[in-house]
Amino acid sequence: MALQRAIDAAFGVVNPSVWCNVSTPSHNTAVDLGGGTFKISATLWLGKGLTFRLCCGGLVASQSFPDDAFMISGGGGLEGVTIHDVAFDLLRKGKGALHFDGTLRVHLDRLYIHHYTAYGIKVDSGHEVHVHNCWLGEWGWSENPHNSPASNLTGVAVEIDGQDHWLSDIIIFSGLRGIVLHGGASVLTNTHIYNGGNESALEVSGTAVRVL
Repeated sequence: MALQRAIDAAFGVVNPSVWCNVSTPSHNTAVDLGGGTFKISATLWLGKGLTFRLCCGGLVASQSFPDDAFMISGGGGLEGVTIHDVAFDLLRKGKGALHFDGTLRVHLDRLYIHHYTAYGIKVDSGHEVHVHNCWLGEWGWSENPHNSPASNLTGVAVEIDGQDHWLSDIIIFSGLRGIVLHGGASVLTNTHIYNGGNESALEVSGTAVRVL
């Protein structure tokens, strides 16, 4: 798809790496959605390297979007990713909006994530992930399931493993579970979680986690 080709092209740009004396290629590139809304039918995969940014538009799952897929995924060897000012509407398709596994320094800012079934944001074995100024919810206020039994709620808004994360200024407006923090040395501030199911709004299993 066109968006995947644009991302691949951005990761194909290699600049001399001057960041922290590392050998990983440095990109310093961005994909700007230009305020448009794009329907996607498969995961957008991020490559490897330093410093990439995606911003400014909307992503909507197509009817054929796979049940086990995330809209955007990134893995190890990826560092310094910023995704901001993007709206995600999964339309109850797929597994979630964003998934990072072993990724270092991800900044997620001003995201609106709606109609997920399993996860809004999921991070496995990550380090120094920053989630800021985000809104997440399975259902909107005016939608029928909003005041229905918890059986209509299935998803976790944010689940993060690993160390040294910072989550701040987040609103979760519906979901079975709100924020799940594994690992340790993370900080959670200024967060509002409501309209949940019968499970936890906040679940912390790590050590040295500060909740303010």
